[in-house]
Amino acid sequence: MSTSREGELTSVISVYRNANATGAAGSVSLSLLVIALVGGCHASNSDCPGANPDQSCAEIDAKVANGCSSNATCAAPKAVCDLAGSKTCVQCVAPDDTSACTATSPICGGDHTCRGCTAHTDCPLSDVCLPDGSCADSSVVAYVAPTGTDNTSCTKATPCTKAAKALATSRPYVKFTGTTDEQVSINNQNATLLADPGAKLTYTTGTGILLKIDGTSVVSIFDLEIADALGPTGASISLQNGNTATVTLQRVKIVPVHGEDYAAAISDGVLRPRSAV
Repeated sequence: MSTSREGELTSVISVYRNANATGAAGSVSLSLLVIALVGGCHASNSDCPGANPDQSCAEIDAKVANGCSSNATCAAPKAVCDLAGSKTCVQCVAPDDTSACTATSPICGGDHTCRGCTAHTDCPLSDVCLPDGSCADSSVVAYVAPTGTDNTSCTKATPCTKAAKALATSRPYVKFTGTTDEQVSINNQNATLLADPGAKLTYTTGTGILLKIDGTSVVSIFDLEIADALGPTGASISLQNGNTATVTLQRVKIVPVHGEDYAAAISDGVLRPRSAV
């Protein structure tokens, strides 16, 4: 506000106080007078120095015009009023007004816009964040954890200890937590294997292929450590000769077979250490 305007506001306050002190009739509300003067401040950009990079009063007026007092004053795609913050219409406000955050944008971010999940902890109902940014429904996930039991349901509440039991449910997603010590075979089955941080698939009680993918299987693996296949025929992942199976690895850690310096490669359908190719 310019110096002259500040002087006018001071004078008005003084007159208002004097009127109240003398009981003068017809005194005007101070708030109305102040609003009138602030509105006058936006008569030109010179009245708004430093308000924003281009000193534009129009930008300030637009923010006031776009303000809200309740969700009823907002409309999609920004149908929520940020009452506790900016008093503007936004896409969502966590944790109460997040109904707009669905499908591949289920999370209400700190900027009040919906975004995809980036970690399993973003999805408390299923504890599974899918690669496309959506939260999985727990009904389509088979859960494997060493804290579970040797059961066939493999639900979030009652995880199974065996990956074979999880795959036998034919659910499209298998979620690993902790260390699973087991030789695993996937044959003519499409599956996506997901893992919590630090989850590991290993086999310490025998030798041979750790994870064998056969037939027409299409398998995607995310964030899982596959480690320590043993014996002269040991391989971390094997795609058998003569099949049409495919496997996609994302952020997967393959630990060396026999302790060799490891660089992943595929030879004759078998994932091997570079020194063995």
